[in-house]
Amino acid sequence: MKFFGKKSFSSIIYWKCNLCVIALSLVFIFILISLVFKNYTLSGANEFSMEIPLTNSFIKSNYTEITLSFFMTSMILFLLYYGVFFYLLRSIFKAFRSEKIIFTKKTLGFIRKFALLNIFLPPMGILAAYFIKNEIDFEIIMQGGLLVLLGIFCLFVVAVFNEGILLQEETDLTI
Repeated sequence: MKFFGKKSFSSIIYWKCNLCVIALSLVFIFILISLVFKNYTLSGANEFSMEIPLTNSFIKSNYTEITLSFFMTSMILFLLYYGVFFYLLRSIFKAFRSEKIIFTKKTLGFIRKFALLNIFLPPMGILAAYFIKNEIDFEIIMQGGLLVLLGIFCLFVVAVFNEGILLQEETDLTI
């Protein structure tokens, strides 16, 4: 299977990222509307519950008065982060599915933004969780660490793309 072009692995990933962006956007809008119109229940046992329409499933969490606002905020920030994550990933693979030159400054910009998103936001999320909850979950640190490693790897890809752009410009000048 080809990695670049219209009928390629990049094209499959592009369409899957599109689906993720659409799904995350719909869930984000649903949760915002539910929070604004108070379409959720808070039980006496410190349980938050929000029904997801047409799925017969719920978003549930245990909370205390202090962490209820943290839970709602973190849910919204989680959806925003992964919405931007998949949007940037989608934009990168959109460039890769092109039949034309993939070494462009536009593609380089998307990869750089993707790298910076993954390097800076996960540690900020870990710090915010620590200050609000006064504890750190090992699972959150592992997930954040993997995202930071992904961002660092993407910086290497940015360096490779810079070289590719330079080579492409030199090739265009000699022709």
